[in-house]
Amino acid sequence: PLGERSPLRCAPIGPAPAARVFRTSAGMVRVDSGTTARIAVPVADAPETASAPRWAPDGSLIAYECYNSAWSPYAQTVCLVQPNGTLVRHLDLVANSRAYSPSWMPQGWRIAYLNSGNIWVANVDSSNATAVTSGYTVTDLAWAPDGHHIAFTGYTVCCSAGLYVVSVDSLTVREVFPSSSGQYPASPSWPPSGDSLRYFSGLGSRLSDVASGVSTV
Repeated sequence: PLGERSPLRCAPIGPAPAARVFRTSAGMVRVDSGTTARIAVPVADAPETASAPRWAPDGSLIAYECYNSAWSPYAQTVCLVQPNGTLVRHLDLVANSRAYSPSWMPQGWRIAYLNSGNIWVANVDSSNATAVTSGYTVTDLAWAPDGHHIAFTGYTVCCSAGLYVVSVDSLTVREVFPSSSGQYPASPSWPPSGDSLRYFSGLGSRLSDVASGVSTV
């Protein structure tokens, strides 16, 4: 209901409550039907470390932030791994770039991630990596259910964030609330209908109509 505070979000939520993956001091751990099993870091990339795991919508892959000091000067990127720990591929492993915070398109065939503060989108096979924002420092992002839009919070001038929606197809950015609005938005999320955005702000949990930008508590 409106006015209810947004719950704390443990990331990532798995494809089903019985199958989840978490980052621990021992690495990535899968919890399945009440039992736990460590997902090994792929040996080929040792001494790789992993964080921020995110399940693919169909449960077949896990995207995560991977790090290897041998990849200097920017040693962090996004990796895809099967639930058994078999490495599938790295995304956007390009010199002088840093990829992090992966987020799956609801349809599962593309991944959004942050690279040097902006949103990039790539196909799961790592092709067609494209920057969909430029000049922003993005702090949070969320795919719309239609897979064609991404809501994000961030700023162009440090450091008060605004709320925006970008079209992945046309790359046009629409400002829902500017950074000067005093909303201090964070953690945007969409309902299944995709016609509104919920976000947490310095004013509490709020709901914004995407079409009009009107916000209600």
